[in-house]
Amino acid sequence: MNSTPSFEEIVQLAPDIICGYLPNKEITFVNQFVCTVSGQSASFYVGKKIHEFGYPSDFIKDFEAGFDTCLLEKRIENIDIFSSTNNLKNKYFNIQFVPILHPENGEVVKIFSISRDVTDSKLVELAQAQTIHELQVLSTRLINKSNRLQNFAYMLSHDFKSPLNNLGGLLALYKESTGEEQIELSQLIDSSFQQVRQSLDNMTRLLSVNQSVEIEMETLLFSDVVQSVCHGIDLFLQRTNTQLETHFEKAPQIRYNRPYLESILQNLITNAVKYRDPSRPPHIMLTTSMQGDKLLLTCQDNGLGIDLEKVGDQLFGLHQTFHENPEAHGVGLFITKNQIEAMNGRIWVESTPGVGSLFLVEFDLASKERNV
Repeated sequence: MNSTPSFEEIVQLAPDIICGYLPNKEITFVNQFVCTVSGQSASFYVGKKIHEFGYPSDFIKDFEAGFDTCLLEKRIENIDIFSSTNNLKNKYFNIQFVPILHPENGEVVKIFSISRDVTDSKLVELAQAQTIHELQVLSTRLINKSNRLQNFAYMLSHDFKSPLNNLGGLLALYKESTGEEQIELSQLIDSSFQQVRQSLDNMTRLLSVNQSVEIEMETLLFSDVVQSVCHGIDLFLQRTNTQLETHFEKAPQIRYNRPYLESILQNLITNAVKYRDPSRPPHIMLTTSMQGDKLLLTCQDNGLGIDLEKVGDQLFGLHQTFHENPEAHGVGLFITKNQIEAMNGRIWVESTPGVGSLFLVEFDLASKERNV
């Protein structure tokens, strides 16, 4: 007696959902496991098409896409599919479509679908993917935090230079003055000192923020921030006869990190003055405007200009200087670029040698509060 099970017996007893279809998707066969899972007899399925059983539209769309590919390409097609039907709720299946070809003309005469429950392995895969994603997010945050701490060190050494030079210049004038002039200078010195102390407070707060993964945001008026920045470098601006013009009517305010915005504006202004054309007084024009969900800040000057074809790719690098200016150390624009990009923005420049430069800063307003 032959005890070897037949092909039909193997299919009937297989622990997978196996169905046979005509090319028009009409069901011609279901194995016993289909009936066991659904509680329906084989006659319930035979002669019908899959869209007649009330399955969700997404399920039918994915199923038919796999079926059609198998039919058209005349090859085995594999798909992963999620089921939310009552008897197979929240299950993941791998479905293999197998074409049966006519022995003479090679056309598809039947297609079998073999559906295997892969829920357990899929959940493990999804959990692993989630873990990998969380590790990537944590890694990105740690890298950004490290970059911000490095930026803080550069800011601390660079951004205090101009306000301290301003204070030092006032003290030098005070020592050489007498009487009422000394009283007036003492008031300027006190005001400048208060500005430096406020900047130090801001830096201290920024350092505290850098110990976490969040950047503190607040609503800031551009006019107020520019006034605060100019107050700290007023002697520098006076000595160079710098004229500063502002146009903030189209976008008067922004939600941003105060120390970052102060540093960005100070570096743009002082950079324009440092690279001034000696044949004319510096003229700087700051403007803001809205570009969709972006805010555009521009800083235009009448300075020496930059040969972008020659040094454009080095402009925002660390310690890059191009006019042999003893006041320049190639740090300001590097800091500015890093601060802007840390807040999901970007900066670029247009310039003509001998005419001046236009720096453009695009702030991403859609990013709102930053978790980096």
